[in-house]
Amino acid sequence: MGFPGLLSSAFGQAVVAGKKSNQKKTNQKKTSGTGTRPKSAKVENPPAFVPWERRSFWVVALEEIRRNPRVWHRADRLYTRATAAQIASDLRSVFRRGAEHVRVKGVLDGEAWDARWELSPDGPDNQYAIWVMYLGRPD
Repeated sequence: MGFPGLLSSAFGQAVVAGKKSNQKKTNQKKTSGTGTRPKSAKVENPPAFVPWERRSFWVVALEEIRRNPRVWHRADRLYTRATAAQIASDLRSVFRRGAEHVRVKGVLDGEAWDARWELSPDGPDNQYAIWVMYLGRPD
């Protein structure tokens, strides 16, 4: 990919193969206090008409998964082996243990979930993906 005779350096600059660049590196110049960033933040309250609600990744993800039950969904995050195993175990046991005893936010009492974890098919080494399926609520 790219043009013949050009290599991409670690800093994203094009370098002609076999020749060194004589350009001066300006991105390493130290500038103390001469930037254009403001020196302090403005003191003001957020707009009152917009209620602020903290939403964790799993609250949002589980809401989306509930809309399409009995279909496997892969969570859009990667975890270590131990964390992936724990999250999957917590989701599977919500029905039995109750939502207040589970460390995953966004689950509700009485819900049934299935979850699996495996090495990520497209992620870095030793990173695990979690697949989740919403089974519903017994009525």
